[in-house]
Amino acid sequence: MAAKVNWKIWRDQFVQGPDDLDYKRLSKYTGAPAYSSLRNRASQEDWPDQRRRYRENLGTLAGTVPNVQATVAQAQKIIDAAEMLTRHAGLAKLMGAIAQRELVLIRKKQEANTPTGLKPGDVLSLAKVAIDIERMTEGLATERQEVIDISNLPDAALEKLANGG
Repeated sequence: MAAKVNWKIWRDQFVQGPDDLDYKRLSKYTGAPAYSSLRNRASQEDWPDQRRRYRENLGTLAGTVPNVQATVAQAQKIIDAAEMLTRHAGLAKLMGAIAQRELVLIRKKQEANTPTGLKPGDVLSLAKVAIDIERMTEGLATERQEVIDISNLPDAALEKLANGG
């Protein structure tokens, strides 16, 4: 059964996206619905008109205030980072699933005394990369990162660190 499409995400991508973003290009985004589905839904909901109105509202007074512009830019950076982390976490899960499947196949082939396609070391390297990516997307330390415990530092030292000192 196909996953339910969150049409709000795809409508927002189209409406708020660059002017040259069309349904064909949008359908090539990772996880996007098919071109025909996008085109049909967009036609039913009149996405081009929503885009036009969105563009018109960008020029309102609130959109011209520097503080608002900076806040919007900062929020967009956070959204972009969250989308990137989501993509990376998905990639890590896929890599981990491939590594797990390959380890099972290697074990079965070894039990049957048949040659294996991938070497166990290669599969374990893939699994390690997947685990590191997944841990990094969750903000956890990897083996390659040094974990520094700052919980016992005095407030003055924490404040100095926070200020870049």
